[in-house]
Amino acid sequence: MFSGAPQSRCVPAMNVSAEPTGTGSFNGGLDRLAELRARLMRMEEELGLSALSRTERDLLYSAREVADDKGRLTSADLRDHRLVASLPPASFHRALRALLEHGHLRLAEESRARHYVLVSRATADG
Repeated sequence: MFSGAPQSRCVPAMNVSAEPTGTGSFNGGLDRLAELRARLMRMEEELGLSALSRTERDLLYSAREVADDKGRLTSADLRDHRLVASLPPASFHRALRALLEHGHLRLAEESRARHYVLVSRATADG
C-alpha cells in the first residue's frame, strides 16, 4: 500500500427509521430512496458517467473512497471495498480494465502493476 493510509470518504448512512411502525414509515423511506436514486442518475449523466456500466461506476466510486490524498490506490484496497467485494474476479478485472481504457484510472508510474492513480477530470480534460 502507498504511504499514508487512505482516508474513507464514506457518507454517513441516512436515518431512514427502521422502526416497525407500519407501512407509512417504509413508504416514506422508499420515497426518499427513489428521489436519491433519481438525483444520482442525473449527477452521473452530468458527469458523463452514465455510459459506464453499473459495475464500472461502483468500481469508480470505490476507487474514489479508497484512494489516498494523491489519488493513489491498489487493486487489493479496491477489491476489499464493500461496493465491489462480492463481484466475481472476472467482472472486477473487466470493469477495472474499462476504467483504465476510459481514462478514469491510470497505472501508477512509480510502481509495479496493481497500483493505480485516480484521474481527475480536470487532469483528463487538459
